[in-house]
Amino acid sequence: MAFAFDQDTNLLDKPVIPALTTTGDSSPAHTPGYTVTSDDGRVYQYVLFNSGTGPVAAIAGAPCAWKEGTTANVVISDISDSAQTAFAGMFLSVAETGKYVFIQTKGYVNDAVMEGAVAAGDPLAFITDGEFKTGAIGTNHIIATALEADTAGFGDLVIL
Repeated sequence: MAFAFDQDTNLLDKPVIPALTTTGDSSPAHTPGYTVTSDDGRVYQYVLFNSGTGPVAAIAGAPCAWKEGTTANVVISDISDSAQTAFAGMFLSVAETGKYVFIQTKGYVNDAVMEGAVAAGDPLAFITDGEFKTGAIGTNHIIATALEADTAGFGDLVIL
């Protein structure tokens, strides 16, 4: 199964102008950095997507990082353009470079993009472009926890 978005926007603490899963706004509909929280603790942030120097696609369910050397609230999909500790969140849709989108920064995620098999409770990191991967505590910056055992492809997790 591919990434599934199941958040009811009526359960958010503040209004959102574009859909959370839009492919992007050419002009910002909210101030970049705008955050909304759902009643179950999921947090979403409005950011600008910049593809970086690599050809890594910004797809729904894939992690993203803060772009170094830019103003605040700019994310990239290519981890090699950022420090490993600069995890920003997860894309909610395919994002087009140069456009403003919402990312998820905390909470439950259904069917995020995973690299390799994971067990329930495994710590996850953003080590490989476009995928969450099992990480080593003390070596990798842990950003999420796997909620169930899954084979490579997609899995449920909680962003910390």
